[in-house]
Amino acid sequence: APGESSGYDMYALSFVEVENIDDDVSGAVGTASGSTTQEGAIAQTVKYSFFLKTEPLGDVTVSLVSPDPSEVTVTSPAAITFTTANWAIPASFELLGVQDDIDDGDVPVVF
Repeated sequence: APGESSGYDMYALSFVEVENIDDDVSGAVGTASGSTTQEGAIAQTVKYSFFLKTEPLGDVTVSLVSPDPSEVTVTSPAAITFTTANWAIPASFELLGVQDDIDDGDVPVVF
């Protein structure tokens, strides 16, 4: 009946600790429209698109800077920001081969 003790009033509830093992691994996934650029009058760009593998806790800004701007430059944009709303939507940037007037052979540039 309402208001009657069930006999368990004197017992405190004990909590069980549970650990949720996270199987997500941060990183990025990308694709490119090609793997070579060309300097000179036939300057060719390579379009690269990528997105994050997992949802970030906050904004993630990726600065797009060429490690060798004498060979390859980033034409646009200079940075890409992923948020909790757009982290899984591919964002793109373009790379352009630089006319350097030096016979230095084909030069690999790794980002």
